[in-house]
Amino acid sequence: MPRLSSLRRAGGSRPGSTGSDLQCSVFQEALRNGLVATEVLMWFYIGEIIGKGGLIGYNV
Repeated sequence: MPRLSSLRRAGGSRPGSTGSDLQCSVFQEALRNGLVATEVLMWFYIGEIIGKGGLIGYNV
């Protein structure tokens, strides 16, 4: 796994690139991954509600 310092060096070698550009893209990627994980979790819960036939728990 690459270290943050190596990412800064790699990002800094591009013309017109700054450290804040890299931090912004890392934040955006983390935010996007969080949203994808939330969507997957929500679809799981929706499937559970459909499978059991209602919002109330299973008949035990």
